[in-house]
Amino acid sequence: MNCLTTRVNNGEQQKYFEDMLQINTINDKLTGQETNTYLKNATIIKNLVDELYKDTNFNIDNFSKYLLSNIYFVVIETLAGLSKTLQIFNTINTTGLDLNGSDIFKIRMYEYLRDKKGASENAFNEISDLYQKIDIKNQEYSEHQTNMQEILRIYHQILIAKFDMPNVLFSFGSDTFFERLFDTLLNINQWEHYKNLHQNFELNLLDIDKLIEIWYSWKTQKPETLHQSCAINFIWDSRYGKHWYSIFIFLYKFGTEKENYEKLYKFTEQLSKLYIVYSVLFDKKINEIESFSYSLNKYIISDVADFEKIIKNIQEKLQGQNQAIANTLKSNIFYNAKKKLLLCRLSAMLDENNILEAKKKLFGGFVGFIAFDIEHIQAYNHEDENKRKTLWEEWGENINSIGNLVILESSINRSISNKPYLEKMEEYKKSSYNSIKTLLNHEDWTLESCKKRQETEIKKLTDYLFNE
Repeated sequence: MNCLTTRVNNGEQQKYFEDMLQINTINDKLTGQETNTYLKNATIIKNLVDELYKDTNFNIDNFSKYLLSNIYFVVIETLAGLSKTLQIFNTINTTGLDLNGSDIFKIRMYEYLRDKKGASENAFNEISDLYQKIDIKNQEYSEHQTNMQEILRIYHQILIAKFDMPNVLFSFGSDTFFERLFDTLLNINQWEHYKNLHQNFELNLLDIDKLIEIWYSWKTQKPETLHQSCAINFIWDSRYGKHWYSIFIFLYKFGTEKENYEKLYKFTEQLSKLYIVYSVLFDKKINEIESFSYSLNKYIISDVADFEKIIKNIQEKLQGQNQAIANTLKSNIFYNAKKKLLLCRLSAMLDENNILEAKKKLFGGFVGFIAFDIEHIQAYNHEDENKRKTLWEEWGENINSIGNLVILESSINRSISNKPYLEKMEEYKKSSYNSIKTLLNHEDWTLESCKKRQETEIKKLTDYLFNE
């Protein structure tokens, strides 16, 4: 295999390739944090071969001979420029994997630097250095991996905000955004929304390098409070989750020093409150908040940006919504999955204390994540079918309001089904959620109990969402 070499990412991928060749035994399962693509692919092939071995007619020797006799490596050399070479590759690459956006970015960025900025041929190595840097840092920070595609998504947002490009470009996929940007910059095609670029517009590698540093810096920070730690999760889970990139625009502007992370956490928490409120008040995204978010990004990165003004802008957008949220909490929130999940998660978070345990209980993607459901304390469907209609008439919307809904482990919820409250209590005692533990103070659960809890929940949630 010495005849096979790769110079991708300045030789970093060659190290991975050689590491894979030196392994005598391939484990069936990867750690999930594996950065070696060659080893990942070897593991997939091994597992496929193991499956084939279950078929008694499979002959590994014949299979090996077939591969060695029928697979050929064809080397194609061209004197064409990079764009033309890319077109040739895409034309003949009918059965292989397509180049992804970051592969194409590397080539077109090189062309841009050479043709428009007068850079030397070494520019390609400088671009490759950034890809190599991500590979190296992914090994160093195995739990906080990223890739150039993700960094370019952030850079996409930075460029629009920094050079006041049309807001519609925020909603473009990054591959499309950069494809049309390079077409315009290299005078291949003048795309709509790109024609009137700012006179100082430029792409540079220093910004991309800065964003790589910001990513790993942010990923390795540990917020000091539970509310700060969960704020980003609430942004992701809201109807405005795509705007989470605002945190990188903030760090790009203000820096990654300790005092600026303290500001970031305040900013993130305020932004999460805004997105929770408008995700609850409306059953879909609204243009008002989309436009506000775009304008906020542009203000953050501007020369006149002021931290206190940023926070004030968000708080002003929240003003006057207190009563509307209170009214919503009294009504049926169960019908809308996004609404009930946000509110019940927020309620549960406000009852928790430990950061790590709370995140395991409330948000997926964490080791030890606890699967949960939204539980009706008074079952919506009474065990006695003949009593259901009377129950619904008596309780009205209260039965689906925040007063009667709570997060509960899925395993417990499914075991109690539609049982009466007194029977549920025994299972509630097994729950790890503080919100459930507070219910154990009730000897019975009535409509009056629901209304009292509703009042408590409304105060708790509105105090958090609207107090500065």
